[in-house]
Amino acid sequence: MSKLAIAVIHGIGRHEKDDPEGNTATRAFSAPLYDALRLRLGDSVMADKIAWREIFWGDVLQPRQDALEQRLSQHVNIGTLRRLVLSVLGDAANYTFSTSESSTYQRIHARVAQVISELDAEAEGGPLLLVAHSLGGHILSNFIYDTVKRPPEDASSFEQFQSLAGLFTFGCNIPVFVFQHEQLEPIARPPEAEPFAVQPWWRNYYGPSDVLGYPLAPAGGGYATLAEGPDPALIDRKVRPGFPFIVSHSLLSHTAYWKSRTIHGPLEEMVREVLAKNGMGI
Repeated sequence: MSKLAIAVIHGIGRHEKDDPEGNTATRAFSAPLYDALRLRLGDSVMADKIAWREIFWGDVLQPRQDALEQRLSQHVNIGTLRRLVLSVLGDAANYTFSTSESSTYQRIHARVAQVISELDAEAEGGPLLLVAHSLGGHILSNFIYDTVKRPPEDASSFEQFQSLAGLFTFGCNIPVFVFQHEQLEPIARPPEAEPFAVQPWWRNYYGPSDVLGYPLAPAGGGYATLAEGPDPALIDRKVRPGFPFIVSHSLLSHTAYWKSRTIHGPLEEMVREVLAKNGMGI
């Protein structure tokens, strides 16, 4: 029986997993999202209609960041805020385009490819929904762009995103990485994905006090075009992640989306729409 495949990728911040290269169906950083959907949709829906897997890449960079923190701790105080800043700068600086298989870029993309391949088998012809936090949105955007432009010879239609139903991003910082380009060309949903997709197919959520999360349309170029018209492909929505008030109005709000009802509700809505569009409604 076909299932809705959901791939969830984390972004900036410290994320841990007991076996980072092991079972991608094991829930770690995505557990708050999964548990919230399970309460809203029910156990049977999550078990019978949804295939959920994590794209975990934190261990690719974390050992080097830990070593740097250890050296720096002899000279400065390493608190929550400084650790987040180091993570932001370190992840962004190391994730740059490279064709070398040993590069951070290709090692992280290999993790993405692995999960998409596993979901291809598990979904059995079902649609794909991508869920991304922070830098994870930029990673998925690059991976989709690379794959659609230069499909691997042995890639299935699913692995070429021809079953892509939608993209759900929160705390996304794509505008920070693309503003230097004169021609802004966002990812394009393959035309073959039309029967699977909902509208708008890209839904982006950001906190106004989150200095690492941004709306996408103001980036201009192709992003603005996606958001145009009465039936846009892209929408940006402002939310207030984090509780209490001091968290939702601080840098810490960037890591608060996972447990926020302001994200759980919209994600539930999108999941229901994708299930209904593909004849798996509840």
